[in-house]
Amino acid sequence: MDGNDNNFAVWKKNYPKVDGDDNAALISSRGWTTEKISKRSGFICEADTCVGNLDPCPHAEQIGERFFTLVRDKRNFDAAEGACQALGGHLASIHSEAEETAINAYLKKNGNKRTILIGGTDSASEGDWQWSDGTPFDYVNWKENEPNGRSGDGDALKIVRQGRSGNRAWYDTSTDSAEAFLCAFESCPPSMCT
Repeated sequence: MDGNDNNFAVWKKNYPKVDGDDNAALISSRGWTTEKISKRSGFICEADTCVGNLDPCPHAEQIGERFFTLVRDKRNFDAAEGACQALGGHLASIHSEAEETAINAYLKKNGNKRTILIGGTDSASEGDWQWSDGTPFDYVNWKENEPNGRSGDGDALKIVRQGRSGNRAWYDTSTDSAEAFLCAFESCPPSMCT
């Protein structure tokens, strides 16, 4: 059927029948036989071994209009932002409780790292938090008494899992602190080692 020559056969004795209406091969543990094609039987289809991935972006999670990728390789703020930019994105910004809930679900599904760097920084002006992607800093989920600057320069933002619930809160941290990080992209990013 696919145009290849059949050079393998395990026909039962007296098969294949070449006279008559038999025009389908049947395979059993006792050998091959022929039968009318109109007879109802199970069947096997030949298909390419790789039919493609049904997920249009298998290495990132689409949340809203953006795509997110967790990178487990620990880097400081500048190196993490550079890694995200090299692929056309930035460290993640979060703009609503609903978006953060979806991000937390993604993180829980993908290893649930305790601490993750995202794109918030106040390195330009103490207390004036900005997102590295330039979007408005219009939503916060600071842990009580945060930001407090106790972690070195305290100019970077990390989200930290709170106990077993999987919920997360925001903490300031040093820009030198090396953590796993979350990149965000406007479209599906190229594959990266995570």
